[in-house]
Amino acid sequence: MQIRDVLLPNHCHAHSHDFHQIIFHVNDEALFDISGIRETMNAQRGCIIPTTEKHCYKGLGDSRQVIIDLPILAFHTRVDSLFDSPCYFEADRNLVQLVRCIQSEESYFNHFPEAYLNISMGLMASLYCRIVGEKPDTKFYNRLNIPNIESFVEHHLADKISVAQLADMNHMSRGHFNELFIKQTGVSPYQFILKKRLEVAHELIVTTRKPLSLIAEQVGFSSQSALTHAFAKHFGYAPRQLRQVSC
Repeated sequence: MQIRDVLLPNHCHAHSHDFHQIIFHVNDEALFDISGIRETMNAQRGCIIPTTEKHCYKGLGDSRQVIIDLPILAFHTRVDSLFDSPCYFEADRNLVQLVRCIQSEESYFNHFPEAYLNISMGLMASLYCRIVGEKPDTKFYNRLNIPNIESFVEHHLADKISVAQLADMNHMSRGHFNELFIKQTGVSPYQFILKKRLEVAHELIVTTRKPLSLIAEQVGFSSQSALTHAFAKHFGYAPRQLRQVSC
């Protein structure tokens, strides 16, 4: 997410881009046309331009805007619908102040890239409530997309995967994420990840001749002995015993 102040040219300009834009008009007026939807924008007005939507604009006088360039993200909530089609909206004082506050702190976020997800989600929720006129359904915030989490874990078994990392990906606090995860799966995130590591290790032992030390590394264990200990505790037999039987 990038927030910038822009002085619009006093001649027509047209383009499109591969990211979403949210625009807040702050001074004088501007003529806007987003895929045939036209409006004369003035202070306290804004618009949403979904990715690839062609738009034309022309500033009238000292026409200034605050523009947010937003990469294509999936929030897995109703706010995703904001980018289904272009629209114009009223930008009240509180909303503009929120954007200005985020903009003033933007340099700090460079040190914490994951913070952008949570900040973006907060801004989108504020916009959604104003444009749609209702609060987002809480069921979207109280249910995890377990298949997506499982896919992420399976593709990052060799990496260190923390509960905090998974919580950030789902725009939740660690405590709330942990609570929902246990409620939906019956196990803790740690137990879920460990089980995945052991299942893949089991498959590699049976189907390949890779050294156990390499398998341990590929599924995220710090050493072969760590794999052996966890494996024997989970399956009831050691990795070497399984390999001897499967030969």
